Amino acid sequence: MAKGTESTLKLSKVFGYQQAVKGSLGFSKTYGLTSITGKKGIHYKLGSNQQAFTSIPEENKITAVGFGADDLLIIASKGKRGAIAVFNFRNNDKKILPVAEKIISDSFVWVSFSENNERIGAQGGSPDWGFALWLWETRRLEIVFHPFRMEPGSKVYKFAFNPSDSRYIAAVGKHFLRCYFFKGEQRIQETALHEQERSNQTFHSAAWIPNSRLVMVGTSGGNILVLENMHLVRQVSITEELTRFQSSPNFDDQNVSCIVLTSDGFLCSHGTSSVLWFEENFKLHKVLSDEFNAGHPKLVAVPETIDAVCELIKKDRHVTYREIRVSSYISLTSIVKVLREYLAVKNLFSLNPANLTNSQKEAHVDWCKEMSI
Repeated sequence: MAKGTESTLKLSKVFGYQQAVKGSLGFSKTYGLTSITGKKGIHYKLGSNQQAFTSIPEENKITAVGFGADDLLIIASKGKRGAIAVFNFRNNDKKILPVAEKIISDSFVWVSFSENNERIGAQGGSPDWGFALWLWETRRLEIVFHPFRMEPGSKVYKFAFNPSDSRYIAAVGKHFLRCYFFKGEQRIQETALHEQERSNQTFHSAAWIPNSRLVMVGTSGGNILVLENMHLVRQVSITEELTRFQSSPNFDDQNVSCIVLTSDGFLCSHGTSSVLWFEENFKLHKVLSDEFNAGHPKLVAVPETIDAVCELIKKDRHVTYREIRVSSYISLTSIVKVLREYLAVKNLFSLNPANLTNSQKEAHVDWCKEMSI
């Protein structure tokens, strides 16, 4: 999205997916949004209610999948040794990759393509948490390595390739935060942030900033750590940013479990109730929470929303709640919050019915019903 473009963060669809299969929700170039449930790929055509199904030829239990370009899907399956295959949604072709014999675990917890499908990575599970790397074009197993000196009780959840250089990999998990650099010829350089790993927090997500050595890491404490060459250069409290614009954020679940880069910033989650949209300079742009009103999400009062409500009132002092709601796409609860707390409008309910138009009366009745006044 180009800078300066007017936009609204809206909830379009809600999808269920199988959490037991890691990475099971992604996008396919041909089929759109796709989720993996059991041994089937379910394709949702956005903008319509149509679905299509693809059977995945895999006999063993699928533990993780990864979506790549050209409608490719990495499949990790459980067995005596964890196995990796690549399935093509277009022609139903399945190619099995060489087994990573040095990995003891019987399954993989995360798999991913690097940018442009250059490499395939697979993170093994307990007890050894081994990592395997293949070149996709030649199907060759490049290297298998294991983390060095993990903290007691540590687990590895996922990893992310640097989109500019797939030799750099950031891995995160419970008491686990490390970067790997594949030097070639079976050599790997590991950098661990032991001080961060020993802290009482879990690292849930990682996203590299393109054309740089900067990586953003989401934590269980509601923070995003910005690391350059695995040195901490910035820490942003997503919880504090959310508190500025939301009266009662969920402090029980502050996990930043997802970070997605955009053309001019990034999106991140806060627990399971909010998504925040930041500009490149970490300025909060919009917030989407899970509070629903007549099937619509609540857009929390951020500066753009406050300005929009203010302009509507300036243009028409008799503007109705419904008109504000339609124009600014926020719930009636948030409209009152903006009017009372930000614009200092008093006596919101001191209305004389005789002075109201029919539409204003209707809007006021709707308001009273919703607010149980």
